Amino acid sequence: MSNLRCLLPARTDSPMEQHHAMNIPVFAMPRVYFGDTAMEALRAYNHKTVAIVTDDFMATSGKTDYLAGFMPQARVSIFSGVKPDPDVNVLHAGAAAFKTLQPDVIIALGGGSSLDAAKGIKVTLEALHPDHPMVLVAIPTTSGSGSEVTTYAVISDPEHGQNLWSPPFLQHRFLI
Repeated sequence: MSNLRCLLPARTDSPMEQHHAMNIPVFAMPRVYFGDTAMEALRAYNHKTVAIVTDDFMATSGKTDYLAGFMPQARVSIFSGVKPDPDVNVLHAGAAAFKTLQPDVIIALGGGSSLDAAKGIKVTLEALHPDHPMVLVAIPTTSGSGSEVTTYAVISDPEHGQNLWSPPFLQHRFLI
């Protein structure tokens, strides 16, 4: 991956990151890959178990197959049930789809709804499998929500209204 253009986050041994260990909130920036070869970053997950969270259009348009092509040896599963303004039912459906898969990586493909749903599905799965941490990768296809660079997810609850939700460590590892 040395030929990839990447905006690197601050050094991991920086004083700001050392404060994080003391439970003081700090800003963390995910790696950002861009340009013609950005998708090559997915090759790092070639021998992993990968879950892709997206909507029906991305799945039927061939975009998920395109992503999987960068990880030919990966075990890939796709949840394409994301709807605009995802609710807790989408999180439960996505987690049920991936429960036995126990992915190493969750790739969020799409707009803010897909990115937020992937964050919620990750948290739901990690509650079911607390000893199995998962990497979260964002591939935004729209601009506007900023979900790829925040720790927040907007998930609505039909019974209790819309919630802005931010569990700890809910940030994408990198984005393309």
